[in-house]
Amino acid sequence: FKWWPAVGAAAFAIGFVVWFGNADLHFPILMSPAQSAALVVKTPVQSKVLQVAVVTTPVAAPVAVVVPAPDALQNLQACLQGLRTGLRLADIQKGLGAETRGATLQMLAKEGLALSAVPAGVRLSDSPATQANKACSWAEGSDRWVLWRPAYLPFELSEGVSSEAVRWLQMQLGARNLYTAPVDGMAGWRTLAALNVFQRQQGVPAHSQVDAWTLFLLEHGTEKRAA
Repeated sequence: FKWWPAVGAAAFAIGFVVWFGNADLHFPILMSPAQSAALVVKTPVQSKVLQVAVVTTPVAAPVAVVVPAPDALQNLQACLQGLRTGLRLADIQKGLGAETRGATLQMLAKEGLALSAVPAGVRLSDSPATQANKACSWAEGSDRWVLWRPAYLPFELSEGVSSEAVRWLQMQLGARNLYTAPVDGMAGWRTLAALNVFQRQQGVPAHSQVDAWTLFLLEHGTEKRAA
């Protein structure tokens, strides 16, 4: 009878029981990633702490969709109704692209309306005059637009031209002490010079075109440019 295999098996069994019951060994069998961010394992021989990182798949954050505030949208729709036009805001917005803007401006002109982009850094005035004239403004991407019914539509100021629009322009410039010649509705060099002074004061390039933004400045004005 060979006794040494039996003795060896018994010794192996005793050693395994001692090793398995060692209090210094932490052997988690089942543990979910949500229960622990890292597993700490300490061996009885080396007594070294090993960090085992649990890698989880990142969850993408939901994309925020910016929706206009209901109150702001209702106020804008009410403002457009105050302009006495049958055009919808959606129809105007679709025509603000570079290729369709000209046709949109012509469509608005037939309705007696003027549309202008608001330069960056300019804050529109909330004065009673603006509210009375129903100047509607809204943001479209990084651009801001203003729509209103002007006293006169944009026009070219040519020397020697006589019209009621020129007379109105002379009155507006005279009220600002920029035009001191007779208000006769006849465009002359004094009228053009006064217009150019006004445009430079407002940060607008001086030219002979009484464009939509120049008209808006004459009728409504703006607050000071943002710093």
